[in-house]
Amino acid sequence: MIQYDSQKMRWTIRNERATYLIGLKDRKLHHIGYLPNDEIESLDDERILRRELQPEAEVQINYEGRTKHHGASYTGCGASARAEYKSHAISEDERGGSQTLVITSVDEQSGLEIHHHYIAYKRSSALTRYVTLRNGSDTPIEVQHLSSFALYGMPFSSSANQIPGDRIRIYSFPSSWCWEGQMRTMTAEEAGLFHRLSLGCWHVESTGSWSSKEYIPFFVLEEADSGMFWSAQIEHSGSWRFEIGAPGFREAGLHVQGGLGNYTYAHWSKTLMPGEAFASAKASLSCIQGGIDDALNAMHNHRAAVLIQRSHADKSFPIIFNEWNSTRGAVRAETIEHHLAALSGTGAEVYAIDAGWYLPYNDNREPEDWFLHAGDWEPHESRFPEGIQTVADQIRQAGMMPGIWLEIEVAGAGSKSYTDHERLFMTHQTGYVEDNGRRFLYFGSPDTREYATKAFERFIAAGFSYFKIDYNVDCGLGCNNSGDSLGQGLVDNVRSYYAWLKELRRNHPDIIIENCSSGGNRLDYGMLSHTDLASITDQSDWFRLSGVFYGVSRFIHPSQMGNWSILNADAEDRVFAFALINSMMGRMHISGEIEKLSSAQRELLMEAIHYYKKWREILEDCQVVHHTPNASLQYTEGWLVLQMHNAAATKLLLGAWRLQSDQSDYGVKLSGIDTQSSYEVTSFPRKNQRIVNGDELQEGFQMRLDEEYSAVLYGFERRLS
Repeated sequence: MIQYDSQKMRWTIRNERATYLIGLKDRKLHHIGYLPNDEIESLDDERILRRELQPEAEVQINYEGRTKHHGASYTGCGASARAEYKSHAISEDERGGSQTLVITSVDEQSGLEIHHHYIAYKRSSALTRYVTLRNGSDTPIEVQHLSSFALYGMPFSSSANQIPGDRIRIYSFPSSWCWEGQMRTMTAEEAGLFHRLSLGCWHVESTGSWSSKEYIPFFVLEEADSGMFWSAQIEHSGSWRFEIGAPGFREAGLHVQGGLGNYTYAHWSKTLMPGEAFASAKASLSCIQGGIDDALNAMHNHRAAVLIQRSHADKSFPIIFNEWNSTRGAVRAETIEHHLAALSGTGAEVYAIDAGWYLPYNDNREPEDWFLHAGDWEPHESRFPEGIQTVADQIRQAGMMPGIWLEIEVAGAGSKSYTDHERLFMTHQTGYVEDNGRRFLYFGSPDTREYATKAFERFIAAGFSYFKIDYNVDCGLGCNNSGDSLGQGLVDNVRSYYAWLKELRRNHPDIIIENCSSGGNRLDYGMLSHTDLASITDQSDWFRLSGVFYGVSRFIHPSQMGNWSILNADAEDRVFAFALINSMMGRMHISGEIEKLSSAQRELLMEAIHYYKKWREILEDCQVVHHTPNASLQYTEGWLVLQMHNAAATKLLLGAWRLQSDQSDYGVKLSGIDTQSSYEVTSFPRKNQRIVNGDELQEGFQMRLDEEYSAVLYGFERRLS
């Protein structure tokens, strides 16, 4: 997968889909290109040598001025421009099926070593990039900008010097609380990027610990003429930066870089003492030829094969009942008993207690009390007179896994922890880091990690094995606990939190951890590499949840997408089925008035759970196909049609939601159909079953929904001849 050509002084990183090329000239490491294997020959030697050479990452130190006209782009950083090649090493991890290339360059002026890391995989067509810096001098070096990767001269092909205009398209994924799953497409010109005499730079600066409060850290660039796509995913749960920039004076194509938030935008700087090292955030890069869904699926495959570290207990994708939409913080032993009785025989597999269990029970409590009292992680006896272990035992006796909600990273002003554990909190120059009546725990402290571990292990000892970890506030720039900048304090906290999660899971391999952050405010693959699944939204409108799910399936692997199926006892059958289908193509999360359901609704719920269990194995290695454009999350007009199928395409699911639309019928051409086979077709909520030939399905599959705001889920299973 990784080779070095000593004559051409060039490294080749090749997998089944694409080739990444790095070269040396005048002892300087430089980026050559990243193209599908069929296109790589277009990078002929003569054209490569004519190009302006650019580094593989940008590194700014000691507040130096930059070496070129740059505008908002973070290019021309002195240390990376000066650094000269010293050595490289290629290693292999046979067990993990990967190879790693590390290329070391040194900036002799400062003594800074720049180690470029590239990891290629046998089981993924994407690659991992990051950079490690080491201070090889005898004086401190302060770093103000460090990218995980840099791609220069895009789109690399023979047409790279043509006017980008509308040939280059940029896909981004804006996000906000309750409105996750948006996708925005713009041309290079719409982004302010021109082919020459241009300092245009389209950049996203995400500052704070809500890593996806404005944008998901995932971007796609398309060259429309050739159908080539490049994807970049930044894997960090703190401040991050991504940019696409124009070439400056020359016609040299566009550049892309991304990594940690820097000093200018995130108040991040890191002082490296002599001998000290520091690593950038990791990033995953992919290059593929095809369509936008092919690009999205290439990264989905990478997430499933490399990034997701699923616990043994989560491998079956259990169905979760979460009681929040039933009690809204008024949970107690009595409500749980009613829920367990109502859930008996339905097939639900996890019962999760949500917020409020640590407060004295009071019918007259303010709804926000659960928020301000978070931090005291002891179940209150007024809610559980016989103790929380008795509750866990009752849940297990009902055939379900006990689960509980914690917001372990904070302490509200109404909690004892707010004043009793002051040594554990994030601090800045004038006191504690606070927001919305809460303080933030600093996980860089061993005392904090011990405190958090003890809180979890009390529940594990009581029999709980499913943990919903929420995070409802944003700490902003960061903290000074680690003695560097505010931004570096946030980096240290995030990485220490990852390490704590990793240790917790290693010591308790049977627990399942759900990542939540007011729904989807921390949907990044730094966090999702350390948790089993995510709550993708706090959206509670049943008719809008379909659009959120449809959009989020573009950038979060469906096996990690926990979406609400909110059950209301006064809902008509059409609405009830629509609400169920909202989570049946991802991680089925049931909530709502389970104890008030009619017998007909209960039967429909059991039918949905039975149907989900038949098809959920698709989530292991699924591909997604978006057959319709996004519907507006706000106005909900049109249809949504989403397909998922396993890698072998022997099982396919097709979900269809008719929103506000005059159109009762909708037809799509299914992907992955074998025209020589026949398929058994079933559906929910309709109990239809029939056999259809593959050639008929490839011509088009017709669906009919007679009423607005109705939905149907079809399953297609290839029959063995």
